[in-house]
Amino acid sequence: MKTRRKSKYDKEFNGLRLCHFGACMILLSVPFYFGCGTTHTVKVDAISSPATGNAFESYTIVASPSSESSSSDSYLQITQQVKTALSGKGWYEAGSINQADLLIELSYGVSRPQIDFKIISPMELSMTGKVSKSSSHRLVSRDGFPVVPVTKYEKFITLTAWQNNGEYLYDENPQIWNVRVKIHDESNDLEENTAILLAAAIPYMGEDSGHIQEVKVSANNPSVKFISTGL
Repeated sequence: MKTRRKSKYDKEFNGLRLCHFGACMILLSVPFYFGCGTTHTVKVDAISSPATGNAFESYTIVASPSSESSSSDSYLQITQQVKTALSGKGWYEAGSINQADLLIELSYGVSRPQIDFKIISPMELSMTGKVSKSSSHRLVSRDGFPVVPVTKYEKFITLTAWQNNGEYLYDENPQIWNVRVKIHDESNDLEENTAILLAAAIPYMGEDSGHIQEVKVSANNPSVKFISTGL
């Protein structure tokens, strides 16, 4: 019995470039922190088979076994934004799975709550010594700095592209590229971060990032707005 191949993720990256969204051209060579909106730190991790990452044009998206039902509202919304992001590389959705050059496996999720510690500046301390913006947190001290415990979550999206040889994700189908992006902050809502994550992923689809890199992405970045709007 054939066994399913596991996705691989290694390495990171920091190269940006010009991408095309249909008739619209979004300049990703401008800083990711473009604009005055909230800036997010995204970790990018990408690998690609040598000289093959951009040799394919059409694709079909398939759900990872670990993802929720492909008929759920969340899956459909995220998939639509993934399609918009893929168009930024000039790739298009095939009419059927048999016509696709690539099978792109979509995986996403939110981690369990994780406790981190936030250093509090003097401006955030009230006259009573409590944290004005986080009054529900107990103030603790670590290494001499005033800090509060905060709950954080890791949100991630992973796209794995397999060459379509007619055998869905089995050993006969070589893995062409993989990109994994994640955000670690206090929000547990993946959908509000999807466009941010995909904007960071676009330059690395079909590329080998070489090593993990933290990328700053502004909510006002043009590519973020385009992905949010959709095709």
